[in-house]
Amino acid sequence: QHQQQLHQQQQQQQRSDISRRLYSYTGRTATVSASKRMDILVVWGLLAPPSSPLAGPVEEYYRFDPSFEPSNPWAQRAIVAVCDNFPAKLRVLYYMCWADSFRSSLQSSGSRFPSRNFHAEAVTWFRANPTAGHRQLWFEDYILYACGVQFWVDVSEDASAERILDYKEYWDEFVDNRNKAASITAKQAWHSASAW
Repeated sequence: QHQQQLHQQQQQQQRSDISRRLYSYTGRTATVSASKRMDILVVWGLLAPPSSPLAGPVEEYYRFDPSFEPSNPWAQRAIVAVCDNFPAKLRVLYYMCWADSFRSSLQSSGSRFPSRNFHAEAVTWFRANPTAGHRQLWFEDYILYACGVQFWVDVSEDASAERILDYKEYWDEFVDNRNKAASITAKQAWHSASAW
């Protein structure tokens, strides 16, 4: 029984260590309780359906974006740029950025970033980091087709509709600017939150 408890403690410590490596903290002091904080997901590689029926079943929920090429070095740079540079008005407390972790992993093993052997190295990274990968990466046959980066912000989901829509405009501007700066292989990112 003692060995079982020790094993459980080691597993909890490993999960805690993984969590500390996956989340990046901005140093901003939170004013909104954790249970009410909004989280935002920035997505590449998925396109929303062109329309939704007013009645009846939805024919298409999403489709992969054929212009998204994560193996392109400029696409990898564009994804990391979202994690590296965001304005204070977004009020980001912490974020989970698979691309930042992927970059660090490559560099610590002496490999180059952006990767020139992206899909194979991304699969290797994913297998070593399933906690981040399963939430942020969409693979099909060992090829990455879509990905996301998640941000937790110091804005309440219970805020007024007017305040949430004003705040959403900051994200619209941020993602639009990142898309304008990105190459064609990663310039159709979009953002989503349960509040909008």
